[in-house]
Amino acid sequence: MTIPYVRQRQFDMLAKAEDRLISWSRSEGVPLHQVEFVVPFVETDFDAHIIFFVETDEQISLPQMREAEAIFSSALRDVGYPEEHAALLTFEVDSHERVVREFEGSYFYRLR
Repeated sequence: MTIPYVRQRQFDMLAKAEDRLISWSRSEGVPLHQVEFVVPFVETDFDAHIIFFVETDEQISLPQMREAEAIFSSALRDVGYPEEHAALLTFEVDSHERVVREFEGSYFYRLR
């Protein structure tokens, strides 16, 4: 089964925003460990939940993590992510430390 064109474009745009966020985090020394996207299975539902993972629990509340949301959103606008879809985005910050501690190190289990 192939991913419909519109959904594939959404994934491509999310990936481009992730690339920019990772570049920003490296240049600013922000301890971003990983970024994950959760999108609905319904092909016409374009909301997305973006989770920024930092290394440790203490880093979750770093002020830069609020800035990460703005950087990501700006990158999406720059690549043409539809404004009506951007309004549906939600963000969360979690830690790799928690994934290891509570989900046996599995991001699959964490995202379920």
